[in-house]
Amino acid sequence: MEAILLPILAFLPILVCLVLMMAFNIPAKISLPVAWTLACIFGLIFWKMGWLSVLAYSLSGMLNSIDVLVTITGAIIVMDILKESGGMYSINNGFKSISSDARIQAIIVGWMFSSFIEGAVGNMICVNNTVAVCATVGTNGKEGKIIRVTITPTAIYTVFIVIIFVFLIFVFHVGIA
Repeated sequence: MEAILLPILAFLPILVCLVLMMAFNIPAKISLPVAWTLACIFGLIFWKMGWLSVLAYSLSGMLNSIDVLVTITGAIIVMDILKESGGMYSINNGFKSISSDARIQAIIVGWMFSSFIEGAVGNMICVNNTVAVCATVGTNGKEGKIIRVTITPTAIYTVFIVIIFVFLIFVFHVGIA
């Protein structure tokens, strides 16, 4: 029973957060603390974590979020620069010159994004990169094992991205224009 219950309980705070934000339109400043509180309660009750462990993991999560915030802030700054300089207008005109259909534009963006993801995925299983890393850290001869271990997360990563884009394109008719 525990083998089924614990994964469901682990996913429940994420699901609560998504439902609060998407179904009830509650802002993230309220939804995220609710999900965090639920995760802390589940950790204390079901995983029998101590208060210090819950506090340490919460602090670790807050510190790990800093790099995401810096990345998002940089992306917003770049987008504002593109808007002010007219670069965004040029990009939109480029997409409109290819096709005025928003679904086709979304497929193009998805294809470009998937190319980016393919590069990231390729670096996870690329033999040349694996051999270079193994030689650098002194684990020569274990390249095959490393590739076998990383092939599953690579496949999951790739399938997940494809599912997201198919969902966005065909359900919400997402496009650029």
